[in-house]
Amino acid sequence: NCSRVMSLGYIFLCIVLFVFGLNKALQRSIYQRKDIEQLLNNKVIILPSRSWAEWGMIYCDVISDGTTGEEWIRRLEKKGIGVSWLAKEILVSPSFIPSKKTLSDLRIIRGSLFHDKGRSDDIYNLANLFKLKKPYPEVACLICEKLLDKKMEGMGLKGIKIMHQWIDYQQIRYILAAFYNSAEGGYVLEAISQEKTDYYYYLHGYTYAADMTNLAK
Repeated sequence: NCSRVMSLGYIFLCIVLFVFGLNKALQRSIYQRKDIEQLLNNKVIILPSRSWAEWGMIYCDVISDGTTGEEWIRRLEKKGIGVSWLAKEILVSPSFIPSKKTLSDLRIIRGSLFHDKGRSDDIYNLANLFKLKKPYPEVACLICEKLLDKKMEGMGLKGIKIMHQWIDYQQIRYILAAFYNSAEGGYVLEAISQEKTDYYYYLHGYTYAADMTNLAK
């Protein structure tokens, strides 16, 4: 029956995603130390092994460099990336704590993996299934810079939300997200309230971390 077919399809999807993750881990295991040292000399790095997962996940890696929230505002705007007033409030919040030389192995879950629109519980459940972690908020800024080299629309997305720990502002909880402003032809960093994240959108990506490694040790 229909429910049985859907269950089998979901199991098949999980197997495919696991295989992609295993392949990613094997690729990472052959990196040499000199490659890591070369990465640390750059501000934002996307490892050359990044790839698309055909069944809903996008892989990419970024490395933080200790940039503070105030510094991120200037850094992004200097590169032509807009920062909304609310995102600025989040960036200068005491809850925005930058990390340094942290390699975040990211997984961006496509909303299109599910129905056109539904409750975000589907996203949370899939993230829990693969034991994905909440990334640092600064990943939103790193993703914005990454998008300068790769068009979001070319990835089939209109927005990428970073599923980090909630940051409170005036008794409302927010996460950071990157959007493409087609009218102005550029990217903008936004802050999205918890109320607006109760439902997912099929043209949005939802970013988690498979692993976060401190390379400074």
